[in-house]
Amino acid sequence: MGGRKHVFICILLLMAAVAGCNRSTEVSKSINDPSAGEKALKNPFAAEAEAKPARANPQPTPQPLAPVAQPSVPAAPIGPPKILTKDPEYRTLIKPPEGDEFLRLYSADYNAKLAEVEANVGKINDKALQDKARLNAWKNVDKSKFRQQAIATHDAKLREYMAKHRDAWVEIGHCDYDTSTEMLRVTSIPASPFQGTDKFEMHMDLATIDAVYNKFRSLADTRIMDRINQDVVEYFATEDSPVYSREQVTTFLRQQRYKSYESRIRLEQMVVIGRGDLADKNIEHLSIVDYPSETVLLDFDATSFTASHPSWLY
Repeated sequence: MGGRKHVFICILLLMAAVAGCNRSTEVSKSINDPSAGEKALKNPFAAEAEAKPARANPQPTPQPLAPVAQPSVPAAPIGPPKILTKDPEYRTLIKPPEGDEFLRLYSADYNAKLAEVEANVGKINDKALQDKARLNAWKNVDKSKFRQQAIATHDAKLREYMAKHRDAWVEIGHCDYDTSTEMLRVTSIPASPFQGTDKFEMHMDLATIDAVYNKFRSLADTRIMDRINQDVVEYFATEDSPVYSREQVTTFLRQQRYKSYESRIRLEQMVVIGRGDLADKNIEHLSIVDYPSETVLLDFDATSFTASHPSWLY
């Protein structure tokens, strides 16, 4: 009887070993199969999950989970930012709020009237009666004079600000490159101090844009890897019984996603800025820069931009 039991145990151990070998082969195939392609972008190991062979150990030791990766902060420029769109005061001046909030920011007469109304309303205790009193107080007030005063004050403040920051960098827009035409296209943004065409473009050869991309990649590598590492964390958080090491998953996702993330981050963070004398509304030079670090990637003249005949807002 003991001999039969011994043979039965040996058979079970042999079956477990074979299953383990089969599993190892499937893992190796999935990791090294370049055809995973687009399917891997949604679930890098989906094919493996569809047909899992029997395991020798139905409860494998789970991979330790790292804390959720926080995006790294690119090296900030030394001193105040050169790009004006990073300054909240500039953003408020270039795209001011509308309605009564605009009047509150820039019309002294409106604020005086507002204080008078609120003082009278404050003498009433009932909330509904307060609302009615406030409505009655403003009902016959012509706000057009307040608006004229606000517009004049805003324009003066914007001119004053631009004169004070005459050497700063104006963000003209985000850029993209068309390899078929070898044209660099710049799409304007709302936070520019002028109104112009939605886009302007200029010719740039392949070697030049390749050098720009190489410089940007060296600056953005950590930002790209932050997104990949976040994907790794999410994979292990949703996989009940992970069978790959963190290093394997990271390597696989880097191969699959690095280029697409790099392209997205370029569109988000590679911008064209203008330099010159902002007090005189003069843009003399354009540069492609990395927005977070304000590192210049390429300088070029402003001919293409000035040819679009932008209209300054001040």
